Amino acid sequence: MDDFPYFETRGFPKEFVAAENSLCAFDQAGELVRDGTGHPLLDCMCGNVLCGRFDPAKPFFTPHGSFWSSCTTELLASTTEADRQAKTRNRCNGDGYESVTLIPLRVHGETYGLFQFNDKHRDRFTAEKITFLENLVDYVAIALAKLKTDKALRESENRFRLFYETSFDGILIGTPDGTVTAANPAACRMFGRLEEEICRVGRNGLVELNDPRLPVYLEERRRVGKATAELMLRKEDDTRFSAELSSSIFQDGTGHETVGLIIRDITERRQSEDKIRNLHYQHELILNSAGEGIYGVDLDANVTFINVAGAKMLGWDVKEIVGKNSHNTWHHTKADGSSCHEKECSLKELLRRGVGKVGVEDWFWKKDGTGFPVEYTQNPVYEKGSLIGAVVSFNDMTEHKQGMEKLRTALGATVQAISSVVETRDPYTAGHQRRVADLARAIATAMGLTADQIDGLRMAGLIHDIGKISVPAEILVKPTKLSGIEFSLIKTHAQSAYDILKDIDFPWPIARMALEHHERIDGSGYPHGLTGEKVLLESKVLAIADVVEAIASHRPYRPALGIDAALAEITKDKAHLYDSGVVDACLKLFNEQGYRFN
Repeated sequence: MDDFPYFETRGFPKEFVAAENSLCAFDQAGELVRDGTGHPLLDCMCGNVLCGRFDPAKPFFTPHGSFWSSCTTELLASTTEADRQAKTRNRCNGDGYESVTLIPLRVHGETYGLFQFNDKHRDRFTAEKITFLENLVDYVAIALAKLKTDKALRESENRFRLFYETSFDGILIGTPDGTVTAANPAACRMFGRLEEEICRVGRNGLVELNDPRLPVYLEERRRVGKATAELMLRKEDDTRFSAELSSSIFQDGTGHETVGLIIRDITERRQSEDKIRNLHYQHELILNSAGEGIYGVDLDANVTFINVAGAKMLGWDVKEIVGKNSHNTWHHTKADGSSCHEKECSLKELLRRGVGKVGVEDWFWKKDGTGFPVEYTQNPVYEKGSLIGAVVSFNDMTEHKQGMEKLRTALGATVQAISSVVETRDPYTAGHQRRVADLARAIATAMGLTADQIDGLRMAGLIHDIGKISVPAEILVKPTKLSGIEFSLIKTHAQSAYDILKDIDFPWPIARMALEHHERIDGSGYPHGLTGEKVLLESKVLAIADVVEAIASHRPYRPALGIDAALAEITKDKAHLYDSGVVDACLKLFNEQGYRFN
């Protein structure tokens, strides 16, 4: 209690009670003054008595801690505030009270208040009267303490009763020998019995006696006074259920040993755990049956799990690899030996931004230091809306790459053979397709196209004029200007090339490039008059390479015009007939990088 207002008064004026109803001290700013322990500082002699600030050597204090005076006027005149242990308000004296007694209500060091006796006459109190009053007040204090204790006990009993009656856990009260004396409603529902029946059958009728954990549990409780265990219990219909028990031995009010037992039915929990274990087993089975590598990482890219196939590809044991940082372990270096910084790591990017990727080609490193090409897909993992990591699935692309390389080599040889067939029918354009292929590849490289696009352009360049085998040879080598009909026949070679190539399963759009290499972005080209973005980018590159090589080289109907004329032509029609980006890349090759036809 921070303050001690009057609880009951007799004979005091209302003004006096109102003025003295608070003992707290306030500073000049009106703020509450506190002592060194943080409690409000109590003023005046009442504050001394309540706080135990007294000096029994002073005649106005008693060894009991009471204050008394039969003449407050003389007391104030003969003492200082230091003598009186505190700043006094002197209201009692100011209101004419000469005889004043303050006796604390205190039991076992706890203060409940004080009794105050005031009289306006002198010499109303003697030492004997003060002793009598102190004894009387002590009886009152003891009674107050008992009332407080009884109230606290009732509140405690009510709280226990509320807990006992409403608990979802079963509660049994009994003795160490297995006797049950009380059971709460939850225990009755749990066992399917009335409280009387539970008390009648006792422990032996509630517990599966053959459970090997039972004697261990009872021995531990006997030895240390408390124990917990999971035991199999029996319902009234003799069905069994798994439960978690926690019990302790204590002394009741009569000194006898009593057992308190809390029971929690964990059947559903055990069923859930079994389901989780089964799901985990199934997930492990599926994960480890997959032929591709699969692993998970946290936000720091540390491995949280990996399947057997993934660990095997990386040359690690599953247990070894969990907890390792994936980037530092197998993604630290590129295929060319240069360092792969974290800023370049797509997995790190995913963990920063939460954006997945599909079909990423990259390079991983094994435990033994050898590397291998991979293709992987990575997806973010969220929990309650927050990014917590990622899952990556990957495949070792070594055999695929080797197979593709063999296929590319075979395709290259086939394409080269086809190209040679075309050029044997048109000796004046011998080497044209090879030079177009070389220039197209150089332009694509300068533009930053992918390695796959560059390979496709080279192959398409080598056979882009294959459709000319459908054009009569005499037209192809005619040394004079072609007639309208003859030029129309020449223009059919693009469509013929497409018809020849469209059913061949190339890994690149070669048939389309051959079809579109005479298209122009303004729609003036042939065979379909395509415009802008309708023309494949590779086709635009092939068109520039074809035009530049054709103008710069010798033709049946004219001598070579030279590279300067060719570059002037594409510059003049840049952004009109030809793609600006492709033209710029071609001009840079010749003007700045010294590219020349062989």
